Amino acid sequence: MRWKVVVPASSPPVARVDVKQHLRVDTTDDDALIDALIAAAVAYVEEIGGMSLAQRTIEAYLPSWPGVAWLSLPRPPVHSVVFVRYRDLYGNVVDMPASDYVAIEHGIWSASWPSAPLARDVPEPITIRYVAGYDVIPAPIRHALLLLVAHWYEHREAAEVGHISREVAFGVDALLAPYRRWA
Repeated sequence: MRWKVVVPASSPPVARVDVKQHLRVDTTDDDALIDALIAAAVAYVEEIGGMSLAQRTIEAYLPSWPGVAWLSLPRPPVHSVVFVRYRDLYGNVVDMPASDYVAIEHGIWSASWPSAPLARDVPEPITIRYVAGYDVIPAPIRHALLLLVAHWYEHREAAEVGHISREVAFGVDALLAPYRRWA
């Protein structure tokens, strides 16, 4: 399933002020670096976890209706579904009634997907627009972000001679494990 972010998150899932407090930094000298590290940590956690942290609007494109009642969507948790839209055989854009589906944590559920034939000239005639991300970031995920930023802030090179950073990776993995989405 192809997907893209159509409205990005309005703010990072962890604020710079909180990160600076965690780092014990009280100057503004490194604010740009800290912002970049926050963005990198968020991207890393979202990628390895297959999740959305801060809320954003995503569109997923499907070639056909699922054969089961539920459809797993990329980058959960799914907060709400904006619309389910498809092109019928004649090229008309049709909105599926909102009463025919419901958002579930990892996707969307419908007791009956439309049975009308889909457009043949469009490779992905179904579009699902939804809002994904947490209302409040769970504490373990937030802490994993803080650990990553702190580690990268203190160790600005990819590797240091004589240092082993496996403990940070293990700690981050352990904190994220309950929230990971396995494809």
